[in-house]
Amino acid sequence: MDCLVFFDLVVPGFLACAEFGLFLFWRPSVRGLMERERVEVEQQFLRTFNRVIPPLTGLSVLLILIYALRFKENNAANRAVWSSLFFFSAATASSIWLNRAVDAEITSWDPERLPINWKSVWKRHAIAQGFRASLQLLGFILLCGSIAARCA
Repeated sequence: MDCLVFFDLVVPGFLACAEFGLFLFWRPSVRGLMERERVEVEQQFLRTFNRVIPPLTGLSVLLILIYALRFKENNAANRAVWSSLFFFSAATASSIWLNRAVDAEITSWDPERLPINWKSVWKRHAIAQGFRASLQLLGFILLCGSIAARCA
């Protein structure tokens, strides 16, 4: 295993597992908090999360692209890595298209005076996060399959 394969497993793997784990475990636990605390926790989380995840997302797409360009033959491993690149790119696009505006809206809220539509915005944010996390997880599974098929 060379360095590129190692980083292709570590960076997109960390990103996909973190995103999907947060969606699956963290979001339901935050839902149980009182409204004010829920918004405060989400705002702090978004401030931290949005510093780390966007660079990792771009790096993941770049690493998968570099790995995909290594393929010379048309086989299942090649198709899997290009599919993985598609899913990670779609997750990146959905993050920009769906999440960016909602994240900015949530971080601008005053937890003491929530807007009337805050629950619908919150639900839209959760759906967008779930969509992005699912795309990344599927992309990572395909990437692992490609690497396993190529190494076999």
